Amino acid sequence: MASRQERRTWRTEFKGLGTRQVSERERAAIWHHEDKAREARRWLRGQELRPYFVGATIGAFATLAAAIVAALVGVWFK
Repeated sequence: MASRQERRTWRTEFKGLGTRQVSERERAAIWHHEDKAREARRWLRGQELRPYFVGATIGAFATLAAAIVAALVGVWFK
């Protein structure tokens, strides 16, 4: 079982390498440490999902802003 410090170091390494190199190394089974390979797969999955998360977050804030504006306009014209 890898410690938090090891996982943090690995994620920093993955970020420095980039998704293409991490994907190639994970596919080629370069990392013999099973925990590091598992963390690489988790990191890659997170990188793939990031654009969807950002889009959903922006959409949620836009909806919230529209609701606040609508409430303020409703109070103003009441």
